[in-house]
Amino acid sequence: MKAIWKNKTLRNVFFLGLAHFLLTMVLLIYAFGEGMARFDEGSPPTAFENYIDVVVEILMQPGSTIYDLIPKEKKTDLIEWTLVAVNSLLWGFGVLFLWRGVCRFKNKL
Repeated sequence: MKAIWKNKTLRNVFFLGLAHFLLTMVLLIYAFGEGMARFDEGSPPTAFENYIDVVVEILMQPGSTIYDLIPKEKKTDLIEWTLVAVNSLLWGFGVLFLWRGVCRFKNKL
């Protein structure tokens, strides 16, 4: 297990994935809370709430699309949270890949 943490790429993917997971959960909880308050008051959503909803939908991709493809009788909490974790790690890898590409491009200039 110690060998994994010595690998800089895996460590960076893990921490970027963790940051993605935390950001997604905070925004999801905020959107849910505001939605419930709006539901109680009967008021329409604000532009900021709509923006947060869109951001959460983007951050949950592609995991939420894969989860939607699973038949209803086979959906479990374990599958859902596994997809959330893998989705965040995928985002972590993607962000690291793009960051390194930008850095390489910048260094060539």
